[in-house]
Amino acid sequence: MIPALAFARDTVLGLDEVAKSAAPVTTIRVPSITGIRTVHFATSLEAFEEVLLRRDYKTVVTGPYYKYLIEKYGPWLLSTTAEQHKSYTPHKHFSNADDFGQYLQVLFPFVERRMASWPVSGPGEVDSTELLHGLTFYAMLGLVFSSEIGFGEGTAETAEERARRDLMTGVWNFTRRDMEFFGRTSIPLKWLYGSRYARYREECFREWDKLLARLRPDEVRYAARMKAAGFISDDFIRTTMQAVMMFIPFFLVRCLQFSLMKLGENPAIETALRVDTANVTADDCSPRNTERAPYLDAFVKEVLRLFPVFYILDRITTEDQELLGTRMRKGEQIFLSPYLLHRDARLFPSPLQFQPERFSGPKPKGYYPFGLGPHMCAGQAFAPAIVKTVLVQLLRQYRFTPIETPRISGGIPGLRFAKEPRFSAERRH
Repeated sequence: MIPALAFARDTVLGLDEVAKSAAPVTTIRVPSITGIRTVHFATSLEAFEEVLLRRDYKTVVTGPYYKYLIEKYGPWLLSTTAEQHKSYTPHKHFSNADDFGQYLQVLFPFVERRMASWPVSGPGEVDSTELLHGLTFYAMLGLVFSSEIGFGEGTAETAEERARRDLMTGVWNFTRRDMEFFGRTSIPLKWLYGSRYARYREECFREWDKLLARLRPDEVRYAARMKAAGFISDDFIRTTMQAVMMFIPFFLVRCLQFSLMKLGENPAIETALRVDTANVTADDCSPRNTERAPYLDAFVKEVLRLFPVFYILDRITTEDQELLGTRMRKGEQIFLSPYLLHRDARLFPSPLQFQPERFSGPKPKGYYPFGLGPHMCAGQAFAPAIVKTVLVQLLRQYRFTPIETPRISGGIPGLRFAKEPRFSAERRH
């Protein structure tokens, strides 16, 4: 299949075609709403790092893909000026939070209790998306807000807390419908449905405004840290909370489903993982204590290698230039894909094989599941920790078996299945 035609169907299909190129930079012409355009793919590690570490905001700037996310979900995702780019590193404010360890101490028993109440007994098909969303949504509520909404054990909610949680649940319902609608079509079709999507988005934003009108800045867990860094305002809180609650539960659910898929395909790996996690505690899931459950850490890293959070990034050239022998004109688009890097046999031998052991030593070159540079994903530390926490309890309480695992598909904001995966589950005795 010609790469341009593959991209018209699905981003991942296009990337699989581009991956066949041995050139450090691959140039193709793709159809768009405005006509045929030239795009370049940084298909080598050298090109990837050259753009994001040395040219970013000098001769290349944010491309339309990220500009779209900025406009719709808030400016915290990626700063738009060189000065902001140098100083604003949102992942530091989230990943290095002093109270993250305390949060895991609350999350760990919460996930255990919540999972134990799942309506699963004998083997049978379950809605894994619904079950996992119920965990990740409240996990993010507890992370974002100072009060542990929904985490309390045997404590009665006040009327205000119940109203706030109900409102958050309503917001999530809008968000999930939003993501499912917008993520299941190819990129060209997204723009054709833009007006319908915009109505969903505005409805969701109105719900967010209702919620945030009830919050003080000190009720947001990381507001003080952000304020000290000079990046706090009512609008900042609004857009940040929107982005965190919209995107991260989606990423967590997909990462967990990819994990369950690989466990089902590799019984020996599941056995080794159960042994490794038999005595794991909340502290062992912390990003600071990866040596306490090394195989669990390696497993999650290998899942993120094959299914990176940010599977594709983009930039626009601001002047004519050359990248590793490829001439690029001003205004042309550059795609950078961790998905491609992680499937490069020069960096990862037997790249399509699932091998957690490849992370038993130093981090391999070219491993960038959360992006690269000052604007790598804000969840680079806490997202794997939450995934580990949920996986530990899944391995202890349930056995999930894949019934149908559809092909991997691409969309906004991240990798997904072409249709919902199907799993059978039974409770362990």
